Amino acid sequence: MEIQRKFFPKIMTDNDEIYFAHLEGIISSVDEYANMLITKKQQSYDFRIASSLPKYNNMLIEQLINFHNVFNIKLIFSKSMKTSGTIAFKIKI
Repeated sequence: MEIQRKFFPKIMTDNDEIYFAHLEGIISSVDEYANMLITKKQQSYDFRIASSLPKYNNMLIEQLINFHNVFNIKLIFSKSMKTSGTIAFKIKI
């Protein structure tokens, strides 16, 4: 799995590192060849996940929802996921 990070500080908090490690584990358990782009903005993190095959998209979405519900984190999904073929969502900080 390939992960790209944009606009991240050199030193991150432990909670952020643990969250990203869990997220990477969940995504790679469904699709080990997926690509993920994480962009840090002032008030949110933007995620874009490109699966290796379109058949993994529904399973990835299901796992993302389950993972974030455990921690009571609200996901804001993009409206163009079906047309673009990538999973895009954001979480507010």
